[in-house]
Amino acid sequence: MSNHVVVLSTQYDNPTYYLHEWAAKLRDDLLASKAVASCLLVDATTLCHAGSTFSDVADRASHIVFYGHGEADKWLALPKALASTAFPLVDVPSVSKIQGKHVYAACCFSLKTLGPAFSVGGLKDFVGYDRAFNFSVHQQEEFRRIVHYSVRDFILGKKPVAQIVKEQRDAWHQLELAFSKGGMFANLLDASFAASCARSNAGAIGNA
Repeated sequence: MSNHVVVLSTQYDNPTYYLHEWAAKLRDDLLASKAVASCLLVDATTLCHAGSTFSDVADRASHIVFYGHGEADKWLALPKALASTAFPLVDVPSVSKIQGKHVYAACCFSLKTLGPAFSVGGLKDFVGYDRAFNFSVHQQEEFRRIVHYSVRDFILGKKPVAQIVKEQRDAWHQLELAFSKGGMFANLLDASFAASCARSNAGAIGNA
């Protein structure tokens, strides 16, 4: 049990409020089940742009998991709000800070550009989404479970990464069917939107 996990999350708007809860539940599960040697949950808004403090955190990890907002070439630490731009936690110029780690990004878009930049050296794995990652707030627990068990499998390393990605894609397809007409969740609040989110996530998940 030599896996040391850093879970990074933000909590500055409605989606990240829930994603932070997902991150905390992952940390609690990994520690309670003694699945890893250590698991550190860090508020990414306190780190900002892969500087020395971020390096102090990343250096302690074999696995890095990020729950928050992303763009094609970066993970976001701070929102734009009233500033001129959002502030990155990690971007392409600073990607070396996470290279050599096993990385799972539960955020939008970052597999598109940040993932390939990460994989240039051929070191470790990067799992993420190359398009928007969406979930229904009303049905967010069903979405959390899919991500949770996928991340857990990734950290435990008992399955090839390609299989983990395929199984998550299959799980999104199954969730889409469950929320669609005739499915077991079809009559739940926000079912149609939940089905479209699951369908979109199935098409976006991948690895670099």
